[in-house]
Amino acid sequence: MIIHWPQVIVVTTVLYALIIINLPFNPVASTIFLFAIISYWSRLPGVGIPSPFFILYLADLVDLFSLLIAVNLGGIYGAIFSLFGNIGSRMAGITPYWSGVMKDGIIQFFICLIIPFIYSATGGNIVMTMMIYTIIRRMGFIVLWLIYPDLSLGEFCVIWVGVTFASLTINAFYAKYFGGFFDGLLQSGVSFNWPMFIFVTIIVIAGKTYFFGTSKSKFMDQKYLLKHLLHKVIPQEKGNKINAVNDIEIIAEVKSVI
Repeated sequence: MIIHWPQVIVVTTVLYALIIINLPFNPVASTIFLFAIISYWSRLPGVGIPSPFFILYLADLVDLFSLLIAVNLGGIYGAIFSLFGNIGSRMAGITPYWSGVMKDGIIQFFICLIIPFIYSATGGNIVMTMMIYTIIRRMGFIVLWLIYPDLSLGEFCVIWVGVTFASLTINAFYAKYFGGFFDGLLQSGVSFNWPMFIFVTIIVIAGKTYFFGTSKSKFMDQKYLLKHLLHKVIPQEKGNKINAVNDIEIIAEVKSVI
């Protein structure tokens, strides 16, 4: 998994600090920042490992948390949260391509602004609202492709169908089995959920320990792997330095290694 871990550590530390600062005065705000940590870390496998139809990228909680924040606290809050979940996590990884991430970020931002009205129209049905959210999100990609067709029609259709099926399946599962629980945490007057905070902290520490500089094998070390990929993608000429490599080249090399 190719991840910029120093950035992850800084972002996670800042979010933890915001949780502690807001806890005595605004438990709901602390809960939102806790959601931010969960969504951020749930997206890391997806931005660090290329996968067919972006399965790992879609297996996160950004969509669900953005929706719940929008319907409970207001569309603009959900929209801002979705931007952080999409852009912030992608900055720490290598995939998917930035063009797709930016499109997704724009689409979800505007969906969050209108989703409270859809939530009311469904009678407060989280699963139904999540399905409509996902369908509008996927339809948005069709609109943006018509405006700027960056892929051939055949490629777009195959990717769109696969990603849409995966999105609907994953989001339906999350909304059905976890939507009610997380929705309750945002309800007015609900106290901060300390057990979940402790559980998330354990997961974060375990993840950091497992991935960041603990392996004795150089082939499992993040710095070694990235350096190895850079040298393979852009061979170093004698007397010259490697200047840069883009995400597309790294992804292609990771796939060849896998």
